[in-house]
Amino acid sequence: AVSNGTAHITATLGSGAQATATVTVETKVESVNISELEAWIEKGSSTYSISATVSPDNATDKTISWATDDPNVATVANGVVTGVEVGTAHITATAGGKSKQVTIHVKISATNVEINQGPVVRLERGQSANLTVTKTPSNTTDTLTWESNREDRVTVTSGGVVTASSTNTGPATITAKYD
Repeated sequence: AVSNGTAHITATLGSGAQATATVTVETKVESVNISELEAWIEKGSSTYSISATVSPDNATDKTISWATDDPNVATVANGVVTGVEVGTAHITATAGGKSKQVTIHVKISATNVEINQGPVVRLERGQSANLTVTKTPSNTTDTLTWESNREDRVTVTSGGVVTASSTNTGPATITAKYD
């Protein structure tokens, strides 16, 4: 075999008798490759395109078929994934009996977050206060994180409890964000 394709091999005897055989040479798929193995997409209108390649380059049949293990969470058509419902689905690209899988996390992102106290909260040294937030949309699946720009003056816990330093005074900015 030299390359992919079909060849006709003919054997001829001295008497002129002949026999012909058809030989087809194919290169099998060794692997399917996908650049990212995990992605996060939005529920609803968000789509994510998966790019898959087949190795080796000269594989005879490089046709990729796509499948999802949970169409209630994510659907796939020609490598384009659509988030249907919050959750996790696995998208599989298959060619020549070889496959590769991508984990898709469907989420609902926050578009706005507001700290309910403030805009200014005054604390005495060593005093604490519990901050709360209002998020839009209310069913976001993002994770809320808090941070202080001056931890030497005011600390904040993952639950939104701010505590003024007992020694250092002055302003600090507390930020709440959804990731």
